[in-house]
Amino acid sequence: MSHFLCPGSTTPHYIFGPPQPFHETCSDLSLDVLAQIPIEPAVSARGDAGSPVVMLDQEKETGEARKAFLGLGEEVWRRLFKNAAGSSSP
Repeated sequence: MSHFLCPGSTTPHYIFGPPQPFHETCSDLSLDVLAQIPIEPAVSARGDAGSPVVMLDQEKETGEARKAFLGLGEEVWRRLFKNAAGSSSP
């Protein structure tokens, strides 16, 4: 989790500190930041109920965390597919 978004706001609150040190460390280690997942009460509540936020009906309810998780999944899938396509071993 990277930040908190107050309901009705788009301003991130970095309750764990600013993101720059994390990004600098990733850069120093040649690692990509794949996602920045905001803290949202729905993530915990839906997960506890056995229905992760990514499973929500897109038309009814879309939160920033849902979008971030979906983007993360798409990026991981893209990288796996790219690596599999470039690999000649099974």
